[in-house]
Amino acid sequence: MIAAVLFDCDGVLLDTERLANEINAELLREAGIPMTYKECRSQLSGKSGDQVRQWLQNKYGFLPSTLEAGATEWSERFVVGVQKLKPVMPGAKELLANMTLPYAVVTNSSGGELTFKFQETEMDPYFPDHLRFSGIDLNMPKPAPGAYLSAAEALGVAPENCLVIEDTVTGVTAGKNAGMTVWGFSIETDEQVLLEAGCERCFNHLNQLLELIETENTQG
Repeated sequence: MIAAVLFDCDGVLLDTERLANEINAELLREAGIPMTYKECRSQLSGKSGDQVRQWLQNKYGFLPSTLEAGATEWSERFVVGVQKLKPVMPGAKELLANMTLPYAVVTNSSGGELTFKFQETEMDPYFPDHLRFSGIDLNMPKPAPGAYLSAAEALGVAPENCLVIEDTVTGVTAGKNAGMTVWGFSIETDEQVLLEAGCERCFNHLNQLLELIETENTQG
């Protein structure tokens, strides 16, 4: 029985994975690393900033200065992009307005980053502070399960009754490690990739979710 829904943020509620990886590809190309947007989307999505930097360092043997911890170039481009695009995922606000189950957001963004994104996209009213869980701030970034488990505990719902909505292998792994049911949001990520990571099913538009949950609970 699904009793609560735990949403990833970037790539699920907000279409910010696209923006982030366009910036990653731009900065890498400017540094002489010919990594395409598609490659960035596949390899870097769902990772925290530190995890992205470690992956690039391991892969290429150096890290462009514009992507180092504390560098401002990436952040400046991202801020401008969010302010310009207001990248709410289609159907997100309508979904949240009609949710009857308890829900929360679990992210690898810091709390400050999440606040900025929610304020700029007018998602704040749907997620008061007690419904926001940052793996970075908790020192348990995905794929560690800790942030998801913290969200379940705060909602008073057992992990096995929580449904996680994720769009990356990193996030799917975190949800599975938490002992939760995970569904893949496959609007950009290949459905087979998410299924192989452990998702029980995939869907590609948020307006499908409430009906899918109702069907699951009825059949269960």
